[in-house]
Amino acid sequence: MKKKILTLITASTVVLTTLNGCGGGSNSSASSDSTNQESSTQSTSEPTSEPLNLTGTWASKETDGSYQEAVISDSTITINWISDGGATASLYWAGSYTAPTSDVEEYSWTSERDTAQTDSALLASTDDTKEFSYKDGKISYSVSALGITTTYELTRTSDEVPDPTPESTQTSEPMYDITYEDITFYTDEFGDIYGKSIVEVTNTGETDLYLDYSSYELISDTTGAIIHTTSDAFTPYPNVIAPGEKGYYYEYAPMDAGTPTEGISITSHIRAAVATVENIRYDVSNTAMYDKENGDFDVHGMITKSTDEDEYVNIAAVLFDSEQHPLAVLSDVLSPINSGDSVGFELESYSVPDNMTTAMISDYKVYAYPDQYQYID
Repeated sequence: MKKKILTLITASTVVLTTLNGCGGGSNSSASSDSTNQESSTQSTSEPTSEPLNLTGTWASKETDGSYQEAVISDSTITINWISDGGATASLYWAGSYTAPTSDVEEYSWTSERDTAQTDSALLASTDDTKEFSYKDGKISYSVSALGITTTYELTRTSDEVPDPTPESTQTSEPMYDITYEDITFYTDEFGDIYGKSIVEVTNTGETDLYLDYSSYELISDTTGAIIHTTSDAFTPYPNVIAPGEKGYYYEYAPMDAGTPTEGISITSHIRAAVATVENIRYDVSNTAMYDKENGDFDVHGMITKSTDEDEYVNIAAVLFDSEQHPLAVLSDVLSPINSGDSVGFELESYSVPDNMTTAMISDYKVYAYPDQYQYID
């Protein structure tokens, strides 16, 4: 009897063990199938694309010793004029930046100008907005000056955003004095009236000064009437002057018939800025002044070019009286010449009154320099 009971208990134990083993195997297989399904789902899904990232530092190609550099952060873009080998940064643009929200190959946005930063910056644009475009690894935008629009292209030089963004190292205002002004009238043999206007500007600052085309008015001292104006055509010689150096604005222009010539003063409006272009001068040698048979005169000399740039060469001879006041300017433009070459020049006196002679000229100084331009807003 005891053996039968023991046998029954043993058989029951085997059955339960078998059932439990089968049940456990079924659960393990289901769990494995579930895990494999999840793994398969994860392996077949596409990776998430990151939006196009334009943050970092960007720069244009260098031209005449200067270039533009932009810093783009998460929400702003700042552009500076860079010169003097990177020692001088002058603010051109500060505004908003709207980042892309998807991975695209082309992108554009409208930047709204930050007036708090740009209103006090001498070289900053005054446009309310500026359009920027990205394509083929370059950011492009337009810069306009004197009716000429140029497209700038920037390429990324670093993924890093400098902190803080470089500030302009230029002074807030250019430092100069008008040290001499004069207007003199001449009537030729045909009764035509000409005005000879000249203004001397002295750089009183500690950095190079850029002189832009400027304007002036001729005003009657007795009535206050404006008898002649010149807008953005008053030409500087030379374009860039060093600290303590003088530059000269000059124009010899026909006047209207009947223009009063007594009691007239000149009021000039000089456009100048801290220079962001390099102050380049070419060597001038063997200068001489000659009288000509017809009563005219000219200035001769030799120029030696010292740079590799393919550029036109400006020549200007400033003439002085016995008190070292400027009398007039003779000027010309030479075609590009090779670096190291020496080329002769001859400046004729067609830009001075017919009655001016070499006896009136106590001294003269000749400048030779490339045609340089700097944007002034």
